[in-house]
Amino acid sequence: MKKLGKVAGATLPFFALVLFMCVLVADDDDDSGSSSNFGAIGISQEVEARRPMVQKYCDKYKISEYCDLALALMMAESGGREPDPMQAAEGAYGLYCLVTKNKSGGHVQGPNGIPTGHAECSINAGVQELRDALKKADVDSPTDIDHIKVAIQGYNYGMDRWIAWIKKHGGIYTLALSEQYSRECMPAGAKGTPNHAEKVMRYYSTSTGDSSAEVGTLEGNCGLKVVYYNQGDAAWWKLPYGTGTIKSGGCGPTSMAICISTLTGKKVNPRQTCAWSEKHGYCQGNATMHAIVPALSKEYHLKCKAVKKNKKQVINALKTGKLVVALMGPGHFTNNGHFIVLTGIKDGKITVADCGSRKRTQQTWSLDLIASEAKSDASAGGPFWIISK
Repeated sequence: MKKLGKVAGATLPFFALVLFMCVLVADDDDDSGSSSNFGAIGISQEVEARRPMVQKYCDKYKISEYCDLALALMMAESGGREPDPMQAAEGAYGLYCLVTKNKSGGHVQGPNGIPTGHAECSINAGVQELRDALKKADVDSPTDIDHIKVAIQGYNYGMDRWIAWIKKHGGIYTLALSEQYSRECMPAGAKGTPNHAEKVMRYYSTSTGDSSAEVGTLEGNCGLKVVYYNQGDAAWWKLPYGTGTIKSGGCGPTSMAICISTLTGKKVNPRQTCAWSEKHGYCQGNATMHAIVPALSKEYHLKCKAVKKNKKQVINALKTGKLVVALMGPGHFTNNGHFIVLTGIKDGKITVADCGSRKRTQQTWSLDLIASEAKSDASAGGPFWIISK
C-alpha cells in the first residue's frame, strides 16, 4: 500500500471556501474557465461520452496521444451518432465485427454499413484507419499540424493514392491542392470532401491537441520556451479530480504538465496528468500528495531534485534553464496550498508559471517572498523541487 504523504489544494470548510472563491474571482477574473479565441470549437457531449472507448483503442493501436484527434475526427464525421460514429464502414477494417469476432456480423462496406448498436466496431475500425493515416503521412507528434492535415484528408479520400500525390506536390495540405486532387484523381460521383481536413481541425486545438484548450508560451532562462497551462481552462476545468474538479484541486498535476511539456517536447496536458495522479493514488480528496512531483518526473524520465528551501540552488537551477516546482502556503499565491512553477530570472526577480492565475504569471516576484510563503512542512523533500532533463 502506498504510504500517504501530505497534500496540497485540500478542500476548505464551506465558509472558508466561499471566502477563497471570492478572492479568486476578485484577483483572477481572467481565469474563469472560458477559452480565448484561439482555442478550437468544443466537441459535443455525445462525442465526449465516447472518450473512454476511443482512448481504449488508441492505446491498443499505440496512438495513445492522438485520442483528441480521433474525437475531433468523429465530431466532423458524425457528431458521435449511431450507427457508425467514425464513418469507418467503407474503410479497410469496416467489415470486422467485434460482436461475432469475424466478418460475418452484418457489416457492409458502404455508407452506414455498420449496424446500429455496433458503435464500438466503428471506433475499432476508425482508430486503425487513423493510425495508418498518421503513419503514412509521416506525422511525428500531435502538434505536427501540417502532416496531420494530410493524414486526415487521406481518411476521407483513401490514403495511399492521396498521400503519394500530395508528397509529389510539396507534401503540405492546402485547400487548393485538395480541390485539384478531387477534380483530377477522384472518380465521378465520389469526389470526396476537399475541405475535410479543415472541418476536423475546427475541433482540434493546434496548440495542445485538446479541444478548446488555451496554451501560452513563456520565456525562461537560456532560451527555454515554457509551455503554460491553466487549471481553469475550458477544456478541462469541470472535469472531476478526486472529490472536486481540476480547477479546484488540480494545481499539482497541472504544474507538472507545464514541466513535462516544456522539458520533454511532448504535449502532456492537465487532463492526462490528473488522470495519472488519480490512477496511481496521488489524489486524496480534492488535493494532491506532494510526492506527485518526483513521481511524475520519474514517469516522464525527468530528473527531480528536492532542495527544501535552498535559495542558492533554486537560483543556480533557474540560471541554467531548469524549472523549479514550488509548493506555496498562505500569502500572495493561495489561502491554503498551491503548486506553481518557477521559470526564470528577470531583472533580479523570479518569473513564474502559476497555473491558477494568468495575472500572477505576468508578474515577477522576489525570491525572498516566495521562499517565505513556501510551505515549510512540505513532504517529499519540498517545498522546492528542481526539474530538468
